[in-house]
Amino acid sequence: MNKAARKDAILNLRNEIDPGGPIVIEETMTAGEARVRRLDVVGVWQKSGEITDDQHAAALIFANDFDTAGLQDRFSVQCFDRVDSSPNMAEPERVMQAKDRVRQAMYVTGQIGGSAMWDIVGLGHTMKQYVANHSWTRSNQTEVKGALKCALSTLVWHYRV
Repeated sequence: MNKAARKDAILNLRNEIDPGGPIVIEETMTAGEARVRRLDVVGVWQKSGEITDDQHAAALIFANDFDTAGLQDRFSVQCFDRVDSSPNMAEPERVMQAKDRVRQAMYVTGQIGGSAMWDIVGLGHTMKQYVANHSWTRSNQTEVKGALKCALSTLVWHYRV
């Protein structure tokens, strides 16, 4: 299959999907075939009834704060605070407030839940990617799913949703 035909096939796949979260179109091992994968894990859980609407709302609040704070790339974390703990005056006030809200949410959710929130809800990784990237924790997808659901319940209380 040539590049133009493959691009048309991918665009047709994208048009067949209903809106409801970011998607990734990946090539499979078979030449010319592609599969569609959703990145919005929490949105899929909410639609299937695995989490409540309040938990989904808390995840959206966290994701919005995460995006506003500009923490999508790995180098932005280095600028979380200055060495002397003084705020960076070049940043707009809303960005500094969003970073504070993300910091508070990470503190409230704890180490395991906060880490899952950062990667899965903030960065948009899948649970499979999270487990692969955190292999030192020796956790599986079921444990990560439970930790993320607990973190979402904690955020519901924290955000008073």
